Amino acid sequence: MPTENAIPIGPTDGNAPFFSQPRIAELARRIPLGRFGRPDELVGAAVFPASDAASYITGQVLTVDAGLSVAL
Repeated sequence: MPTENAIPIGPTDGNAPFFSQPRIAELARRIPLGRFGRPDELVGAAVFPASDAASYITGQVLTVDAGLSVAL
């Protein structure tokens, strides 16, 4: 049985208060690009798992984090 794929997102209008907290803002400074990604920057990543190119990919989290996971 296939499982769902996921793409964690950064700040949006709905979660802006969370991302404005001082500890979270400090995390943004550790991202190699120096900021969280915008929703429009995730479009390509969101289209891929919905395409035929990802037909054999299941249960994965596609991390789009401007290098944060490598920098930590």
